[in-house]
Amino acid sequence: MSATPTPRVDVRRADDRYRTDIAWLDSKHSFSFGSHWSADNTHHGLLLVNNDDVVRAGTGFETHPHRDILFVPRGAVTLEGSGALGTADAVRFTATGGQRVTATEPAEILVWEMHATVAG
Repeated sequence: MSATPTPRVDVRRADDRYRTDIAWLDSKHSFSFGSHWSADNTHHGLLLVNNDDVVRAGTGFETHPHRDILFVPRGAVTLEGSGALGTADAVRFTATGGQRVTATEPAEILVWEMHATVAG
C-alpha cells in the first residue's frame, strides 16, 4: 500500500507577492518570474503564471508567445486577433507566434498561463 502525499498549502498575501514596478507596468507575481526567482516557487500543478498586472493607458505587452487565459476585471485593452476587451470580459487564447496586448485606458489584467502537462 502506497502512502498518499499530503498537499502543501503556501498562503501568499497580495502584498507579499513578487512585484515588478516599471514605467508602464505594476505587476504582482504569484510564482517565480524574471529577477524574482525561487526554484521552490515555479508553478502550482498546471498553473505556471498567476499575475495581477496594472497597465498604463497607451502601453502594453509586446508581441510574445503564450498560452493564457486573460481576464480584464477593470479598464480596457485591445488584444491583437481578439479585439477590444472591457471590464469583466474574459478570453482564452493560445498565441504560439505571439500576440500584442495594449491598454486603451488604465487597466488591471489578471493573467493565468498553464503548462501543457504537469511539470516534474
